[in-house]
Amino acid sequence: MSNRHDHLRDTFVHFLRAASIVSQKEVVGVLGGKDRVGDFVLPFADNNNPVYFDVTVRAPLIDRQRIRNTIAEPNRVAEQGVQDKLKARKATDEGYIETPSGPAKFVPLGFSALGGYSANASNFVTMVSKEWSLRSTLHYSVCANNMHNKISFALWRSNSISLMNGLNSLLKQDLELCGPIYRNKWGEINPDDDLNLCELAEDVDLPP
Repeated sequence: MSNRHDHLRDTFVHFLRAASIVSQKEVVGVLGGKDRVGDFVLPFADNNNPVYFDVTVRAPLIDRQRIRNTIAEPNRVAEQGVQDKLKARKATDEGYIETPSGPAKFVPLGFSALGGYSANASNFVTMVSKEWSLRSTLHYSVCANNMHNKISFALWRSNSISLMNGLNSLLKQDLELCGPIYRNKWGEINPDDDLNLCELAEDVDLPP
């Protein structure tokens, strides 16, 4: 889901700036053309060479296998997202991808939509928190807690938007089936009516 991805990406860009870490957002043309390799780049992070970071968020409840994996190990879905990104970019075992300028480090930051972190993501949060602490008057624990809270909020906000969009979609389907029951004279749901939508739906003959 792009909302979830974009909120997390912007959260990281915000903290990179807070930590005074030089970064660039969504650099185009690394591989030639208009392909964006990473969501943000640290130009000098790998011995003065760029490191491309790519945020990936996986929904853990999308199928039975992911549900089983999440129950067994909460971070497994996030780690699978990392492996899929590395495979898609044909990265080496050390995490390097080929570019016209030579090999470049590619680091996916994997997250579960329910809050799990991949090892890469956890290490990245630790690194940024330490840099932020060194360049400010804040203790490391304060910086780390702030980052974790913002990441959790970004996921929660995006999940809430996704849930509301899904409910709105289902409600629109119900309205198409039961319009005369659900709608007021303007074609809208009457907020003054305390309707039990499930009970009303039971009285409707659903199409085969």
